[in-house]
Amino acid sequence: MGEVLIQNEAREVATITGEQLLQKIAAALGIVMTVESVTTETECEALQLQGSCSNPLNPQRYAMNPALVTPTRWAPTDGQRGARTISTQTPPDVFDFVRHGVLVKTDSCVGGSCVYVFIGGTSSSWFGGADRLTVFQGGAEFVATGNKGFASSLTVKGYPLMMLPVKGGVKNFVQPYNPSCEVSAEQKLVNRLSGPVLRGIGMVQQAINHLSWAGAGMIPTYVPEILYDVYSRTLNYTTQVYQREAPNRNRYFIVNSVRQKLIGISDDSPTFLPTLIGMPDISLMDLPTVAVYPNLGAVSGLCRRSDINLIKQIFTDLDLYLKTQNPMIQGAPVLVGGLCTGECSSLNVAGFITPPSSTYLDLPQYSASILYPTPRSWATQDLEDYARQLGIYDQFMTSFNATLKAAEAEVVLTSLGLEQEIATKLINSVSWLGSLFQHDAKDVAKMINDEIKREDHTHTDELGQELHDAYLCYRFGHC
Repeated sequence: MGEVLIQNEAREVATITGEQLLQKIAAALGIVMTVESVTTETECEALQLQGSCSNPLNPQRYAMNPALVTPTRWAPTDGQRGARTISTQTPPDVFDFVRHGVLVKTDSCVGGSCVYVFIGGTSSSWFGGADRLTVFQGGAEFVATGNKGFASSLTVKGYPLMMLPVKGGVKNFVQPYNPSCEVSAEQKLVNRLSGPVLRGIGMVQQAINHLSWAGAGMIPTYVPEILYDVYSRTLNYTTQVYQREAPNRNRYFIVNSVRQKLIGISDDSPTFLPTLIGMPDISLMDLPTVAVYPNLGAVSGLCRRSDINLIKQIFTDLDLYLKTQNPMIQGAPVLVGGLCTGECSSLNVAGFITPPSSTYLDLPQYSASILYPTPRSWATQDLEDYARQLGIYDQFMTSFNATLKAAEAEVVLTSLGLEQEIATKLINSVSWLGSLFQHDAKDVAKMINDEIKREDHTHTDELGQELHDAYLCYRFGHC
């Protein structure tokens, strides 16, 4: 794994080998982790990742890039769409507006657009006001538009883990690393990694008290880049990443310079955090797997020479050094190499980071999270089965089908003479889960096309108000 730059207990910048760091965590938790095992696993992960990012033109490098999700349109819960009201509620700030995850392409496509599924973190502060979420991955954008609060119905009860269908069109899209363990000497360990653990997050401490085995992994994260490029350089240490649609409209859109930064960040190689994966005694099947990792740090030169300089700049910046990975890192995948197969042949996604719920007096610079298991595979049927296991199947399928209809309506709009870029913006501006999308795709496209040709007007009915979002997008650029 090489050297890791972290901030120690004295809040000093410290360099330590990845193997030493993981052994330090294991010792504090009272579990045995041999030098041989941790070295083998970390060297495998470093080797696989370096192979993926050694050629920046190799599209396979995107398999290691996490996806970022953020609300890109937001309104207070006590006002209607664009209503002329005053509210004390405000959109998320720079420390709460992003979560990590993975993005999976399905085989449901129309024209140049397909349905993708984001699996990863979310925030309860988004539920009331966000009516559009955008996923960034590999320098591209993927969109989901619904009614205010639609993200809450796609989130696992008791866990901020979301399955979000989104629309996008990327040629030669690269799927994330396979979530499945191919072979294992201990099938029960595989089951623990791949079978959903629907238990309270508060069980993490109990799980830690019964840890009997530990392995090594890595978390790909863009939090350092967001702190430095967005918070520090773009926002000049201000915290608001949204701007009001208009002085008399209480609706907010993400600041375009922030949106552009997220596009660029998602196209670059992430920073990697060394992670200890701890498993409770094999007989205690009710206890979850946990992940322990530094609050902020980076593996030296794993994919970018700039990683260490970036972390040093953050640690030496008085406005940044107290910041941590959380909560923005929530939902990030944990990558493992050799843990499943015993051989260094590939990397796998072992699970997703859920909110930290335990901090150690002996390790104040580290966080512990439940490692939420993955689907069996990225196949569409396994995604549907995963949604069913998570208790959100009906809502997931409703959103999935609405996203596919949005892609169909977009194709129809282009057939009516609109340019592709304009058609995409118009479809993304209207709710896919409201009255408008009760109609078929052809009628949706025709109504939008008629709406944007009208002179200045207003609507009082729900269908008309949904259509008016397309009008505001086309006429005034409020997309």
